[in-house]
Amino acid sequence: MSDRARLSALTIVVSTYNKPATLAVTLAHLAACGLPPDLDVQVVVVDNNSTDDTRSVIEAFVAKLPGRAEYVFERRQGNGFARNAGIARARGEVITILDHDMVPDPEFIRQVRHEFERLGSRGVIGGRVERWNDPHFLLRRTDEQVYGEMDHPAGFIHGGNLSFHRDVVARIGGFDERFGAGTSLPASDTDFAYRAWRAGCELRYSPNILTFHNHGRVTDEQVGATLRSYWIANGAFFMKHVLRGDRAMLRRAYWDALDGWRMLRDPAMAPWNRRKLWYYAIGAWRYLRVARRPALSRPPAV
Repeated sequence: MSDRARLSALTIVVSTYNKPATLAVTLAHLAACGLPPDLDVQVVVVDNNSTDDTRSVIEAFVAKLPGRAEYVFERRQGNGFARNAGIARARGEVITILDHDMVPDPEFIRQVRHEFERLGSRGVIGGRVERWNDPHFLLRRTDEQVYGEMDHPAGFIHGGNLSFHRDVVARIGGFDERFGAGTSLPASDTDFAYRAWRAGCELRYSPNILTFHNHGRVTDEQVGATLRSYWIANGAFFMKHVLRGDRAMLRRAYWDALDGWRMLRDPAMAPWNRRKLWYYAIGAWRYLRVARRPALSRPPAV
């Protein structure tokens, strides 16, 4: 997209599994977003083999937006499969990934359009994530940022509020289907964004594209489980790219591990960092178990 070019078509992909009540909140707010009359907005909701009444929630939403919304069923379990199934149906110049627990701001669609037009971007833009319910793991930065080699790829953007030009998929393929929610390696968004950056696409964080995370995690046990999954994801992500000969990721993995070891000397931080290093190792080991599997069963056609 050249500078000042108008965005004429946007596809929003929502993938979901067995969270009908949460999904209903997201879809209701998405339907209430302002739709610019000169923007072709397509919403693809992918049911990732749910076993409850998820389908009825999606079909009710589709009925309210004829010609704009569609239901897709993806039997293969895993967020990578589901997202790629949605991307394969996309007709938009820009594709937005919106997790089923991300509640969009009323200006969400307008802001996605505005940011891609303002920046002339053909890359990846991650949006701002605020809390819908307490607490944790939110991107509340209000300053715009562009990813560089010194940045840590994990957490730079949130995969549940992620937009990219369709040229990105043409360059790198879709999401790695070995990763993501529904698998043992929840690192699909970090991996996708980093591969796009390595392929020469700009990776940017924009606070103007706003969503609210309706994750429902409120207990210490739930928060601890989420932290463990993030650490496992980081270990798997590092292992994948180190094995691919990525020296920048080798250095990043080394410094992460070294910082962890140094923190073991601090009695207050030692238990935390022992767990962190342990789950990094688990993630690396899990990746080695699936490393020979294809990352894409069938690249999304765009």
